[in-house]
Amino acid sequence: MIQGGNPFFERRSHPRVETKAGIYVRYNSYSTRIGEVKEMSLGGLSFQYSESAYEVGEPSELDLFSDVDDSFLGRAPFETISDSKVEPKNSIIDDSPRRCGVKFVDLTSKQLARLKTFIFDTAADPKSVKYC
Repeated sequence: MIQGGNPFFERRSHPRVETKAGIYVRYNSYSTRIGEVKEMSLGGLSFQYSESAYEVGEPSELDLFSDVDDSFLGRAPFETISDSKVEPKNSIIDDSPRRCGVKFVDLTSKQLARLKTFIFDTAADPKSVKYC
């Protein structure tokens, strides 16, 4: 249901923050599947990758890390909400990446505290971080 008749009403409980370049997600701690985080919040994140699709609704854990500094958050439980192909810039070659959206589920208070720090440390504009 659209609130107030506004089709652009934000349904997320937590506003998403754009991340700096060099922030990555590894799907499961033992996987080689890595994607680049585009935006994140206390509720979830989206990332872009170039492999086969993730199963929507499949619960799992992920690691977040930065190649810029020591920021790391390991084994955060999540559920895949969406996974779709990004429109190719060149219609002749269809090697376009995919974008995946996930929501965090059942974070412990310690994981939530570390996530807050991770978001602040990796935000493209730390002034845009509004939570608590």
